[in-house]
Amino acid sequence: MTYQALLADDYWLRRALTKDPEMVHLGLGVLFLVMRLEMQLRYAAGEAAVGDLVWDSEAGTLGGTMGRAVRSYAELAQRYGFVELPGPVPSYVRREVHDPLREPGDMAALIVSMGFIVPEVLASYWEAPVWERSEMPEGAVA
Repeated sequence: MTYQALLADDYWLRRALTKDPEMVHLGLGVLFLVMRLEMQLRYAAGEAAVGDLVWDSEAGTLGGTMGRAVRSYAELAQRYGFVELPGPVPSYVRREVHDPLREPGDMAALIVSMGFIVPEVLASYWEAPVWERSEMPEGAVA
């Protein structure tokens, strides 16, 4: 992944100044304008990759060995408006998603809902659910 950092207040100015920006750094965070990311999907850190995923957020396309499976999940998530994320055993939490093929936070949630860990390239967009002890089902293991 390559980065082009520009400081500008106007979205269209940033778009005009770069031919194919992957991201623009705004000082407070990172805003993806056009993102084409290649990532490895793993069930746990340090494990061998199950497959690779190539995601173009502007076009909403997926490629790689896991592209078809992730697209199927994304279509279901789009239809229902949420994904289910694992919580303390035996529970889960629903996270609302709007456009998993174009929004990095939604894509990260989708990948986690499939049982994979969040790829490093999406980690800054992932907010894991916080479980309070009082919310945990009786007998649950965190």
